[in-house]
Amino acid sequence: MTVSDFHVFVRDGLQHVDLMRKEHPNVPLFICGHSMGGAISILMANERPAEFSGMILISPLVLPNPESASSFKVFAAKILNHVLPNFSPSAVLTPTICLGINRRWSVMPLTPWSTMVG
Repeated sequence: MTVSDFHVFVRDGLQHVDLMRKEHPNVPLFICGHSMGGAISILMANERPAEFSGMILISPLVLPNPESASSFKVFAAKILNHVLPNFSPSAVLTPTICLGINRRWSVMPLTPWSTMVG
């Protein structure tokens, strides 16, 4: 399958968002996308940034910015990945640090649309 225009999927996704907003106007809306869905999620959030409370991207289909991901940096990262495939930072990374989670998330009540994973 060849996708010539992602905006067809963006339009469909935003139509679904509009339907959910009508049914649940006061519920925070998060969007989750994997691979091509990640790229579509980014485009949806870019089109309506105030609509979403947050995004969850799982291996999104994106290209690195050539200004920040220079050829040298990409080459160096590939070499380091080959030389040190199991390298991990020495600092302990927690979801709180990585995602910038603050106290307001820990006190949100459970709703019929949310789940608690323990």
